Amino acid sequence: MNHLVSIALLFLAYGGAAFPIAGQSNVPSEIREMARKVMMPIVYNIPGMDKVRVVPNLKYTTTTDPNIAMDMYLPPESVEKRPAVIFIHGGAKPEWTPKDWGIYTSWGRLVAASGFVGVTFTHRLEYPKRSLEAGAADVVSAINYVRSNADKYNVDKDRICLIAFSAGGPMLSLAMRGDTPYVKCIVGFYAFMDIRQSDYSKVEESEKLKAFSPITSLEKDPRNIPPMFIARAGLDEVPTMNDSIDRFVSRAISKNVALTFANHPSGVHGFDNQNNDDRSREIIRNALAFMRSNLSMKKDNQTNVAKEMSVSRVFDAPVSEVWKYWTEIEKVMKWWGPVGFRLLVSNMDLPASYKSLVSAHPLPESGVHELSNTWAYKRIVPEKEIEFVIAFAGKDGEKLDLATLGLPADTPQVVRHVVTFRAVGGKTEVTVKNVSA
Repeated sequence: MNHLVSIALLFLAYGGAAFPIAGQSNVPSEIREMARKVMMPIVYNIPGMDKVRVVPNLKYTTTTDPNIAMDMYLPPESVEKRPAVIFIHGGAKPEWTPKDWGIYTSWGRLVAASGFVGVTFTHRLEYPKRSLEAGAADVVSAINYVRSNADKYNVDKDRICLIAFSAGGPMLSLAMRGDTPYVKCIVGFYAFMDIRQSDYSKVEESEKLKAFSPITSLEKDPRNIPPMFIARAGLDEVPTMNDSIDRFVSRAISKNVALTFANHPSGVHGFDNQNNDDRSREIIRNALAFMRSNLSMKKDNQTNVAKEMSVSRVFDAPVSEVWKYWTEIEKVMKWWGPVGFRLLVSNMDLPASYKSLVSAHPLPESGVHELSNTWAYKRIVPEKEIEFVIAFAGKDGEKLDLATLGLPADTPQVVRHVVTFRAVGGKTEVTVKNVSA
């Protein structure tokens, strides 16, 4: 059985003793062993984890329960804004303060030493108790707290990753509905992807089970789902866990979701701190690389060297009209590109097309090269946000060696663009954020 769930069930049976209990002689050995396991750190570490700054016990909700609190893990000597990685623990009573367990404190230090801001928090999801709504409210509050305090903690509020463990998997559904464009990727470690057959079904209504099962999001609009990384424990002992993951992965692939899958054939539930082997470390490294890629970071001595530029402008037109100048070929051709160039655009039939080829043709007498780019779309929320990656390309869309254009060696091959549209009294504020790495 899931070691986190085991603790919950056994603690309920023995009066809800709180940590620390590992050394208490009056507590059954099985409970002491389970407590010992969750306090173990993950099996992968990197230099600098001991230098991470921790801001503990932040009050992120209005609840009076002192156990509902948050810790921030900040990169050492960071002065620039970093993406945030928010950890969602599995089901446990708040008085056990899961944010303080070794598995999460070590994860927090790992991501901070890797250049992110790590966020761990205790919430009210108590698997298999009736608690989905309470847990979801706390997760939303945690995200809102991180974003509203972004300047204080040097967080880029528009680059967030959610990572859920075990019974926390249902909380990932909150980022799969199309209304959280700031969540750029989601990660699940041995996490429930369908709770309709789990023990949640004994205490929650069927509609709620459906709403909080990530697999049901695939039946709506898969384009609302940010890139995903799913890690599976091959020897997972939690009933229905791997079945839910296997069905989700199969369905997600059929829906063409951007999915990265990692299986640990001999891994148990909680392999990241229980299986001290190369495969566990490889999966953790791959998860970090996935976050770095989707949060637009570049590995350089574990620091973020992505270069950003953000520009906002207000147009005297409604959002519906301004949107067309980013999505319709005839209108894009009226403004995109350098002055004196003739623009040609192909394949911009959004959302059916997910890559466009944009070419700027100079006047013959200018002696300037023709410039072409591909626009690879990552996310489209109609009249709200477009996220795409621009890459230098040849005239037919092929990858181009920048040296052939005489560009400097440090010119980025790709530049990520996030364009947001906001109605302002009948006008439209457009913000373009460029990130090159």
